Amino acid sequence: MKTTIYYLDDEEALCELFEDFFEDTEYEIKTFQSPKEAIAYTLESPPQIMFFDYRLPGAKGDMIARDLPESIIKVIITGEMENNFIYNFKYILRKPCTMEEVLELIEKLVATLK
Repeated sequence: MKTTIYYLDDEEALCELFEDFFEDTEYEIKTFQSPKEAIAYTLESPPQIMFFDYRLPGAKGDMIARDLPESIIKVIITGEMENNFIYNFKYILRKPCTMEEVLELIEKLVATLK
């Protein structure tokens, strides 16, 4: 069974990069540019892992993460230097980060799911 991973970022290019990088992998990837769409879809069909951009239109990634099921492993990707997040993320990736760093974290997280 494939590991399901969602990525929420308002930048279309970053969503496309995420999708393209994981296209031929064992991971099932879904990206969202709209916080509302991501929330609705995630509540209907939660992933195992979800990545959140911090600054989103009309919302912040930590506020969205706080309101989603605790069963989801949540990762914030941010260029923010301060960690005054409303949600207490166990996993933080600093922008700019490489897709290899994202993959390395995913592999680590998937190992915890088994």
